[in-house]
Amino acid sequence: MAFSFAGALSGMDKVQARKDREEELAQAREQSLFQIYLNKLEKQTAYKSSDAYLEAAQASLDLQKMVDDADIDDEEALSFLNSAIQDPFAAQDILKFQRTLEKDGRSVPLSQIRSMMIITQAKAPVQDKMDYISQITGKDFTDEKEFYRMAQELSKITTTPGRTFTVTPKPGVLTAFDPQEKRQKAMAEIVVQSTIPLAKAYVNEILNDPNKITELSRIQSLLDQVQSGGDQADRAAQFLMDEFMTPAKFQENLLEMFPSKFENYDKNPYLPPQLRNLSTSNLNTEPEPSSIPVGATATNPDTGVVITWDGTNWKDPQGNIVNL
Repeated sequence: MAFSFAGALSGMDKVQARKDREEELAQAREQSLFQIYLNKLEKQTAYKSSDAYLEAAQASLDLQKMVDDADIDDEEALSFLNSAIQDPFAAQDILKFQRTLEKDGRSVPLSQIRSMMIITQAKAPVQDKMDYISQITGKDFTDEKEFYRMAQELSKITTTPGRTFTVTPKPGVLTAFDPQEKRQKAMAEIVVQSTIPLAKAYVNEILNDPNKITELSRIQSLLDQVQSGGDQADRAAQFLMDEFMTPAKFQENLLEMFPSKFENYDKNPYLPPQLRNLSTSNLNTEPEPSSIPVGATATNPDTGVVITWDGTNWKDPQGNIVNL
């Protein structure tokens, strides 16, 4: 069949028309939601300023987009944020709070806002609450006044008159702070921060290798997720630790250098299994050289794809490590 220029143009027109229609539907949906939030404001508040209405309604719309994009797994955090979206001035306060943190160089996932509110309102020593908030935000509080200012901003989100939702922890949640849990989380954070340079060194090693482009992209993406502090940071950190913090490196770089900080590491649920499930004697044992010749091939039993041994790992055709 001969090529039809007119037919090609017609096809392109249809594709463009479909894209235009999708954009129109998206805009119509946004406008509909925007109007819904405006209507809620008319029922909830005595504000008369049209600018205040519009800004708060837009905040609800912006927060909804951010929540949709964040892919939050925590059901309680998601329920809290969805409730805030339905209360436009609360949504506005959440966005203001997060932007204030960003100006201070802090990146806090939306899913952590509820946890921060619960912690600041908990019946616990102020120093413990400051320690927990520091773990979430990465901010070291030099005095209690800074903490109280942050706690006050968080409290306003639900306690301002006219607000239609609250944050209620389950009975017993964060009413007592477990020093051992704090220590275990701090231990895991040391491991993560020690893993990052190892991963970066490997990135630099394969930077100009055209055969490692896929692997380079994967590892760099994990590093970016960890360092952004987003909702996927913990998962990305686990992947990096699994791949780069070997038992031998764990022993040499951490156990031997900081024995007191890693006491009872084998009972720490925040560490990867290959670290916490191995005894010190096992860690001291160097792995035996592999008898598999470099370049040997096999078939991945899970996918049926041919994989190759590079002397250290089995890898698929894209250069990704395959764990058998």
